[in-house]
Amino acid sequence: MKNYLWVVIITALLWVAGCSQGPNSDVLGTPFDPAVSVWPHDDSDVPQDPDVTYGVLPNGMRYALQANGRPENEASLRMIIRAGAKHETDTTLGAAHYLEHMAFNGTENVPEGEMIKSLERMGLAFGADTNASTSHNRTDYRLSLPEVDDETVDYALFLMREVADKMLIEPDAVERERGIIKAERATRQSPASDAAEAYQKFTQPDALYNARPVAGTIETLDAITADDLRAFYEAYYRPERTFLVMVGDFDVAAMEAKIKAQFEDWDNTSPNPAEPEPGLSQTDGRAAAVYINPEITANIRLYAATAPMPSGDNSASRRAATVRSMANNIVRLRFNKKLQEAGRPVLSAGLSAGPGKDISSAFASATIKDGDWQTAIAVLDSEIRTALKYGFQQEELDELIANSERGLTDSVNYAAKRRSASLLSGIAGAFSGGNVRTTPAYQKEFFDAIVPTITLDEVHGAFKQMWSDFPHRIWLQGPEFEDVSETDILAAFETARNTEIEPPAQRQKLDFAYQDFGAAGTITARDRVEDLDIERIVFDNNVRLNLKKTDFEDGWIRMQVTVGEGWNAFPADKPALTSLAGSIASGGYEAHAVSELSEIFAGKNIGLNLSIGSERLSMSGSTNADDVLYQLRAWTALLTNPGYRPEWREKFIESINASFHTIDSTPSGVASRDLSRIWNDGNIRYGLRPKDEYMALSLDDVREVMEPLMTRGAIEIGIVGDFETDAMIDFVAQTFGALPERNDRFDPLSDAFKTRFPDPARVRLTHTGKIDQGAIYMGWPMVEDWSLKRSREYAVLSTILTNRMTDVVREELGLAYSPGGGVSFSQLSPGYGYASATITADPQYFEAFEAAVKTIAAELRSGDITQDELNRAVKPILESIQGAERENGAWLGIVTRAQTEEHKLDWRRGREAAFKAMTVDDLNAAAKTLFDPSGLHVIEIRSDKEG
Repeated sequence: MKNYLWVVIITALLWVAGCSQGPNSDVLGTPFDPAVSVWPHDDSDVPQDPDVTYGVLPNGMRYALQANGRPENEASLRMIIRAGAKHETDTTLGAAHYLEHMAFNGTENVPEGEMIKSLERMGLAFGADTNASTSHNRTDYRLSLPEVDDETVDYALFLMREVADKMLIEPDAVERERGIIKAERATRQSPASDAAEAYQKFTQPDALYNARPVAGTIETLDAITADDLRAFYEAYYRPERTFLVMVGDFDVAAMEAKIKAQFEDWDNTSPNPAEPEPGLSQTDGRAAAVYINPEITANIRLYAATAPMPSGDNSASRRAATVRSMANNIVRLRFNKKLQEAGRPVLSAGLSAGPGKDISSAFASATIKDGDWQTAIAVLDSEIRTALKYGFQQEELDELIANSERGLTDSVNYAAKRRSASLLSGIAGAFSGGNVRTTPAYQKEFFDAIVPTITLDEVHGAFKQMWSDFPHRIWLQGPEFEDVSETDILAAFETARNTEIEPPAQRQKLDFAYQDFGAAGTITARDRVEDLDIERIVFDNNVRLNLKKTDFEDGWIRMQVTVGEGWNAFPADKPALTSLAGSIASGGYEAHAVSELSEIFAGKNIGLNLSIGSERLSMSGSTNADDVLYQLRAWTALLTNPGYRPEWREKFIESINASFHTIDSTPSGVASRDLSRIWNDGNIRYGLRPKDEYMALSLDDVREVMEPLMTRGAIEIGIVGDFETDAMIDFVAQTFGALPERNDRFDPLSDAFKTRFPDPARVRLTHTGKIDQGAIYMGWPMVEDWSLKRSREYAVLSTILTNRMTDVVREELGLAYSPGGGVSFSQLSPGYGYASATITADPQYFEAFEAAVKTIAAELRSGDITQDELNRAVKPILESIQGAERENGAWLGIVTRAQTEEHKLDWRRGREAAFKAMTVDDLNAAAKTLFDPSGLHVIEIRSDKEG
């Protein structure tokens, strides 16, 4: 329910500016080409961000640096190489991604298997801080540095140089990685991805991206050799195709010197290959296609591709992009309003359009309701034709402008406290998109300057340019369309096209009905936790408020409101009821339908949500200082005046109907439905319930449980951020503090949480997907009640288990792409918990995986953990703890319960010291309590197509 539409507009303002349908292509400029120009800002009147230092080495390697102290003493690093799937050949499909993997499998100065371990010793966790990715256009290598001392930075740059031109690509290592590559490919395949691939081939049959799948094919992955990878490496990993970006708490001049020292002698004298043609073509006429799969969501898509309209990034193209975005977003607003109403004709709908360097395109889609694809076509067509014929209303444009102004103002206020990783992504994204990296201040100034010059007629004209000749292609996909032909689809479209349309209803300005909740509450108790800087307050109605004022995020505030109880208050025989109750925001308010809220909250950063946790209801979000009172009113009114409207349940049931049939299509879907319930010994409160249980739920069922909680349940509120304390107390006093008296304590936990791990067994579940897809889960029960000390030791053991599985299951045996290990330890149910190991892989590898993990488990249980393993597991945890000290989001949970769970303040105080003091003996003792082979429970998920 968040008012997110302004994000769409701002995104268009920043990134869609590459092309325009303006009247003069000379004014719009030439698209940026990294093979021709150095930087997008070289030929633009848009000012670059002065805080970013750009440079080019004599060998052609580009770099960009920005000093930033959030987080302190940390940095983010990314090396981007223009070497992606599109640069492969028909016989080397998957080579770019394969090569990305080989970067971690031995370089001239880093032996195979040592790169990840060496980074862990420095505090970088694999996956979270160390990662890489391959796309159609490029390969990225990423490091999040926990320190910016010379040793850490020098080693990080050294590793990037190793990747750049010192990979070994040994045949034996290539062979060991082959199974991992194929396993990763298999995990990413699904009925939905198959449908997406078919759709792309229908709309753009000659597009290069169809012929160059990033994951490759089984045939090419089996055939690729070390020589093939070496040839690709030597052709495309070259300085002039590389862009290194680094943002963090460092001196720019000193970092620039380090980059020059590390990369200046990199040379690649072979010819730089030319870029391949994209293979995109214009569409014309009208054609249709039907794609049937019982495991996908029913959807209709309309598409058209027209002549390319290239442009550079300059003021003219940015203005044109903003106008186009406004036109499309008004129609999105109209879709959104209709989809929030009772009796909505489709489950979702949207559209996008704009010119491009290689092709201009327009796209509209809708998720079909109850199999009625004809109505879905009519909905899309009528909304587009209505906008074409009747244009837009000033009230609609004003709403978009207000939302954009709010978002841009927040960006300006927040600019000084942006995180390094976010800044890096902005720099890299701008360059990759051929756009100038600018400042939030400039973006707001530019928007403020052009808005007075934009008229409704201009917005309408932009929409007509994009959508007048639409569509050329119609795509229908879903589970139940065997009797639908292409001719039927075209006929249904013509019927819709010939239907008369009416002008849209005139928009009315609405005011929020819930401004006054009675006399403001008064404070009855107040104290302060000095060392943690937390202010604690109790109002006369028993509402508790906990405040922590920080300067971590300028002008930004994070809040959480908890209300007792959580799902333990729901009847044990209706566990599905929490799902319906958790979507209460879909009902809006007594006085306001959800469809009205975008107008009411226009120009404000307000979210409406409620989640049901194990112990408490929770409303959480973040906003700016100007909108705090409005956000508190919105949440308070959700407690006092929820709208039990029919569209709430209607949308819930529709979502169940649209998605439930897809659950068994993948191993992960089956696991999400069944695993939690099985490992809670069949407790029906865990996992998903049968579909008919959801369908039988009513809003009266919800009201019966929720009304007592929302009218009398204890309330504890946490607020963290940049605010004035007295003003914040006053805002809460006016809202939650003004409510009638609440319970003075949160109810104790019920027996509902008492559960147990199942007895040893082997369970086989099935999915309906491909035969080479599966998952295996191994679990060992706990033998101890929860304790803080043991929970911390188990957290470290979880990492050690995962690291060993990565070494053996992935690196040595090549059985799976991403084996997972973990330890779950319950505070709520004495004696409940388990250690687990899992892979998602071809079932033919299950036996080998199980044998390898049993060996690892036995070794851990025997007490063979080393100091190096302890260091590699604990260092990233310590880095995370230290970084969290200056993160509002990390403080919010502990602040929210600072009165009712005061003991957790001591936990926070002591956690860093506890992890630093942990010893190998501690871990070996803890490991002896786990991995008892006599308690092993195994769940296999295999395709139902197996014999």
